[in-house]
Amino acid sequence: MKGYDITLLVTNEVLEKYSKDFVIELILNLLGTLEKDLLEVKLNINTQCRIASTFFIEQISNPPNEELW
Repeated sequence: MKGYDITLLVTNEVLEKYSKDFVIELILNLLGTLEKDLLEVKLNINTQCRIASTFFIEQISNPPNEELW
């Protein structure tokens, strides 16, 4: 994943308990899930920023009626 460094510790104990193929599959699934979750977070942040900026622009474009204040 570009822009991120990930370190995973796989000990001898883990390799003795689980097969090498299982550990590799687990790591690949973890990285796939992380990538999917990060993409979802980025999309949510972009959506929230778009909503906030739209609201801000609307407030600037349509100032409150002076008579109400």
